[in-house]
Amino acid sequence: MQKTKVLKILFLLFVFAAVGLTSYFRIFDVFELETLDLRFKARPAQKQNEDIVIIEISEDSIREIGRWPFDRDFHAALIDILAEYQVRLIVFDVLFSDRSENDGALIDSTEKAGCVYYPYVFRLDENKKPLRLEAKPLRELEQAGYGSGHINIIQDLDGKNRRVPLYFEYENKYSPHLTFLAVCDYLGVSQDQVLIKKGKFIQITPRVKIPVDNKYQMMINYAGSWKEAFTHYSYVDIFRSYSQIEKGKKPLINLDSLKGKVCFIGLTAAAGLHDLSLTPLESRYPNVGVHANIFNSILENTFLFRVNKFINLIILFAVLMTISFLTLKTRTSLSVYLVSVVLIAYIIAGFILFIFCGIWIDLFYPLFVCILLYLSLIFLKYILELHKRQLVEKELDLAREIQNSFLPCELPRRRTLSIAAIMRPARHVGGDLYQFSDYGQERMGIVVGDVSGKGVPAALFMAKIISELKFQTKDTISPSATLSNLNTSLCLESKTGLFVTVSCAVIDEKERKITLSDGGHPPVLLKKEDTQEVIFLKVDGGMPLGLMEKVDFCQKEFRISSGDVIVFYSDGITEAKNSRKEEFGQERLVNTLKMCGAEKSSLEILKVIEREIKKFIGKMPQHDDMTMVVIKVR
Repeated sequence: MQKTKVLKILFLLFVFAAVGLTSYFRIFDVFELETLDLRFKARPAQKQNEDIVIIEISEDSIREIGRWPFDRDFHAALIDILAEYQVRLIVFDVLFSDRSENDGALIDSTEKAGCVYYPYVFRLDENKKPLRLEAKPLRELEQAGYGSGHINIIQDLDGKNRRVPLYFEYENKYSPHLTFLAVCDYLGVSQDQVLIKKGKFIQITPRVKIPVDNKYQMMINYAGSWKEAFTHYSYVDIFRSYSQIEKGKKPLINLDSLKGKVCFIGLTAAAGLHDLSLTPLESRYPNVGVHANIFNSILENTFLFRVNKFINLIILFAVLMTISFLTLKTRTSLSVYLVSVVLIAYIIAGFILFIFCGIWIDLFYPLFVCILLYLSLIFLKYILELHKRQLVEKELDLAREIQNSFLPCELPRRRTLSIAAIMRPARHVGGDLYQFSDYGQERMGIVVGDVSGKGVPAALFMAKIISELKFQTKDTISPSATLSNLNTSLCLESKTGLFVTVSCAVIDEKERKITLSDGGHPPVLLKKEDTQEVIFLKVDGGMPLGLMEKVDFCQKEFRISSGDVIVFYSDGITEAKNSRKEEFGQERLVNTLKMCGAEKSSLEILKVIEREIKKFIGKMPQHDDMTMVVIKVR
């Protein structure tokens, strides 16, 4: 016993450890990311800083200019226009790592503007750490620019862009992300003033603290879909508008509105497939938009934060304990409702925290484990209930055997009487009974009874009645006296509130008569051999036993002849119901008895009646105990 208990504890510890480690190491993160995308799509567009402008190198610009990549004098001219209209910052998401014949113009324009940022790219190893510089701007261009930074984006397990490293540790120094560098300059903060807490946060100002993981990665808070978020201008429309202004025409774009803006310039046309990526919101999202979203999150102080592994574990086990309590302490039908409410509430809480607070708690794994736990507990409850039921079945089988032992082991063998009897309880045990008494001198007593109720209480009451009958029939041969004595005993001793209906008879084989007394039981049937008529043997004045003391029971004699058939039965016979809720009834019982020929024995007659009842009720379950005693006079 002690060993079994230890094994159970070890098994539970193993299960808890497996669940906890799976959560801690985020083995199901690929599915968790799908739930995160749903949260992204469910929330409305986020607040967008009006100073952010995206200048798209889109299909119309390539058609107008003629080919991609553009000659660098186009970029130089764009910088000149933007500088003339006093933009605050110009951030290129375009690599200028190869030399061309117009580099000089671009370098000059960059130097004159004094606010241009250029990117470089790292080659990363399998651990997302920089191996080497893959592409960097021309040395002269980098020197002419206001700053340069990397533009690497880290893809998650499903290939979507959700995180960006604000710093890489490379050659013993921090290499900032291009947009992070630009936003620091925008806020007037040098890199030396930035406070870095690996795995916790990167703080630019007392107000701006960016949550990061242990790889300095910030979650990208997409403000909205590509078309809905931020102000977009076409690259070529800037030139068109500038030309229209010089000619005194109304421009497509009011270039004066660019004053003080931060302009992100990048390729959005299909020609730049490497600049289009998967995001939680869209399958083709230009990378230049990622820069705009990073800049916007930092300026607006709207960050996404994933709850750490330990807090997720605490949440997981809290929900699991709640599910366990509700499942084990409530009935199954109610637990389904309560557990569903808890899980739905948890899902809603996960969405609310993300939408309004930017907090990401795990949804998939807790829900998966909770559903698995619930099904396991329901299965466990079913197994335990099945085991209990099997124990009860065994006990009821034993109770049935005990109850059957109260009934006659063998039917009486009489010289002039053929006897057959059945007792079919509706459950394992029932409250019907039949009893025979041998009075000698060719007389036999018969008692058929039906206790109110069903099951174990009725069976126990039935056992008491049989014991009383055996005692009462020793002292008297009179059916009415037997019922009167039995009624008095039950009223005095029984406190259960149960009662019993009884037919009590004595058959005198020599005198060919039956003396009958009734205690509220269905009337005995007598089929006469000579006329084939079925007679109801009714005795006035009877009522159920155990309800009222000092009740007088009458008795009456009826003549019987050779070939006559006497049928005692309980109301379970006549009240047997079919699928249409119709009862078998006394009329069908009488007709069935009539169709039994004179050649049939008492056992054959009983089987005919039993077969007709089964045919009538069909597949409907037996709803009441059935007892029948058939006696044929030889």
